[in-house]
Amino acid sequence: MSIVHDHNLLEEYTDLQGKVYDVTTFLPNHPGGPEIIIQNAGKDATKLFTPLHPPDALDLLEDDQHLGPVDPTTMPAPVEQEATEEEKKMEEERSKMPRADAMLLIDDFEYWAERVLSGTAWNYYKSAADREISEF
Repeated sequence: MSIVHDHNLLEEYTDLQGKVYDVTTFLPNHPGGPEIIIQNAGKDATKLFTPLHPPDALDLLEDDQHLGPVDPTTMPAPVEQEATEEEKKMEEERSKMPRADAMLLIDDFEYWAERVLSGTAWNYYKSAADREISEF
């Protein structure tokens, strides 16, 4: 963990193992601005990162920016946190959501996305900020 603090790196956990990335040179190019990365540098940012980025987002980084796995022995013990009201509501809505093949219209997808994504994720996606290309 000290490498993360010493070098102002973003520590990112995947579902399988922790990984550390040096995003210093990427800060000025981050579509959401550098502030959010700086605020979360040296922390496990998975919960914030995952719903807002496509699975291949970290592929944009150069190979030398992938610093390797986090040593789990240097990590603080996980703190058990109770689900927020938003998380409880999202989980309840997910249990009601039909399968994707039962949704016929874009409106169907939007209806459920608004209910099962966090407020931050929904606002991000409805703004079309995720690599959308205009045909104008």
